[in-house]
Amino acid sequence: MRRCVARARGSLRQSVQMMWRRDEIRPPDHRFTTELLERAVTRAVADVHAPLPKQLGDPKQTVRWGTQLDIQHVAQGDVRGQIAGYLAKYSTKSTEQAGGLLHPITREDIDTAKVSEHIRRHLRAAFALHDKMIAAINADERAECMNRPAPAPATSNQPNAIVLRVLAAMSSDERVRIRLHDTSQHTGQITRRTNTGLVLDTAAEIALADVRVIAAAPPPAPKPHRRDRRLAGCAHTLGYRGHCLTKSRQYSTTFKDLRQARADHVRAQLLAHGNASQRALAQTNTDERITAFELVGVGHITTADAYLAAQAAARARENRQLAREALYDHHNRGREHQCQAPQNLTRAA
Repeated sequence: MRRCVARARGSLRQSVQMMWRRDEIRPPDHRFTTELLERAVTRAVADVHAPLPKQLGDPKQTVRWGTQLDIQHVAQGDVRGQIAGYLAKYSTKSTEQAGGLLHPITREDIDTAKVSEHIRRHLRAAFALHDKMIAAINADERAECMNRPAPAPATSNQPNAIVLRVLAAMSSDERVRIRLHDTSQHTGQITRRTNTGLVLDTAAEIALADVRVIAAAPPPAPKPHRRDRRLAGCAHTLGYRGHCLTKSRQYSTTFKDLRQARADHVRAQLLAHGNASQRALAQTNTDERITAFELVGVGHITTADAYLAAQAAARARENRQLAREALYDHHNRGREHQCQAPQNLTRAA
């Protein structure tokens, strides 16, 4: 039997959701007591188990909860605050308090990491389990799909080949890279043809007469496999990568409601204590507010603006050079005066 460091701490609550008023939550029937909920949790912890994946060991072995189970009723008064503080402490607790790390670690840095030998074994186990999982994923992938050869490129030396290449890319929804005679490139999926060219999914319209080469686009970055648990990337947290809480919309709250409450609070503060511009902004309707920005361009709108900016930059450089020369001459005159002063004193004597 092997033990792990996984522990679960949570708060359970019984409630009834009204079918015709989903936002209304009512207490359950008097028969559903806290003692009944405690017996249900105890029975579930004792009965629930899961088979160990074959990639991680013997499939005959199972994973289950241990015998350490502490159930406390959340009552009113000081006990309620103590339990809430206990849950809050472990919700914000990191592996640093157990001797772990706060930053990701690589396989090569495990031996030199300033952690205890116990934590070091957990780090090595996370990478070992990651290797097993990746090996199992790669073994299940079909080699013919991974090593599928890309279609041959078509050049402007053979106009008919370019047309056939366009038709083949459209029939298979292939992403292509198109290089034009002016050395510019376009990458995307061909959505339709026109009388003189083609249109990509990026809304770029290209004339066939301007096309120099059509080739397959580089493959996109591989997406994480759904079976990849990212144990190596989360080794510093002892393999844990999930959220510390699983909240219910009826029992707890949502991040959307928290953001809205924060926005309402800031709006009330601006209306109460802000200046004229801030109050005007707070009174603006949500539809009229600009909540996103996009890059329109870099540089100057007209050539005249660019010329004036270049002239201003040239004058600024010239002024800085003149200032340096003036400062240099001032220091040199000061040194000459210091050197001539002893000679004048000698003559006077």
